[in-house]
Amino acid sequence: RGMEEDHHIHSYDEALRQAGDPARPPAWESFEARATCACCDADFAWSFVLRSDPQLMMARHHCRSCGKVVCDGCSSRRVAHPELGFRDPVRTCDACFFGSGTMRHAP
Repeated sequence: RGMEEDHHIHSYDEALRQAGDPARPPAWESFEARATCACCDADFAWSFVLRSDPQLMMARHHCRSCGKVVCDGCSSRRVAHPELGFRDPVRTCDACFFGSGTMRHAP
């Protein structure tokens, strides 16, 4: 029985080592902090006639890769980011998708 217990502990330890450091997704920029898209600089309300609060909220999204607030048009792509804890494809802005590298590290 001792060897069996030892094996289970070893397997558990090995699984933890393979998992590595916990994923650290970026902090999300607040909607209030940004009036324009972080990618294309378009005003979030530019295409809405009524410009109601619900419509404004539908126009902006968070990129899961960099955490910036971006418009729907600049965040239509879906990519998995396992290094950030997103194993399934998630909303990703064009700047991160095309690999400019400036969005993820921007303050």
